[in-house]
Amino acid sequence: MNFVLRAVFALIAIAILSSCANGPTYDKATIYYDRPTFVDSVTHDDPSIAEKVIQHGRCTLNIASTPDAKMAPQDFCIFALTRDALHVLKWNANDTRYERLTTVNFKNVEQVALASQFRHRQVQMIEKKRVVAFSVIIDDGGIFDADATSKVFDVVAAAGIPVATSKGMIVPPRRGGAICSDLHREVIR
Repeated sequence: MNFVLRAVFALIAIAILSSCANGPTYDKATIYYDRPTFVDSVTHDDPSIAEKVIQHGRCTLNIASTPDAKMAPQDFCIFALTRDALHVLKWNANDTRYERLTTVNFKNVEQVALASQFRHRQVQMIEKKRVVAFSVIIDDGGIFDADATSKVFDVVAAAGIPVATSKGMIVPPRRGGAICSDLHREVIR
């Protein structure tokens, strides 16, 4: 009987953890993104993106104002990665154009880390007064793209930024992500 209870608990824990690791859930229309025309559209809407765009896609963004923070508001976004900067944008449906949420210039990044938790990867760029936590999600939305996030990390690290060890994921306030993160910690103990 004791074995059966442990097996049931293990199956429930696996189901809960795998559902949390899938990523944020939203309709892909929440943020307009047309892969074939994105580079032309974004460079037209934001002329400050002058460098060649080497990677782009949908993303999530958490910006913490203190380096030791573990929780920060989350935005769904679109990104354009160049050799010198990560341009993070949002879609303005009223003006039908991309607008900048933030730009992370690699010359201002003091350290970069790659956090991972199950299938989720997060690039954490540490500047003097903020930490930018960034993850790529698949075009259809809802699932983190670990490989694409790791490629962003590789580009940032290749810019000569010292690589640090992550102290854990930065998660959104208790809307779902933080609950999953707390649950992961409890089950792992």
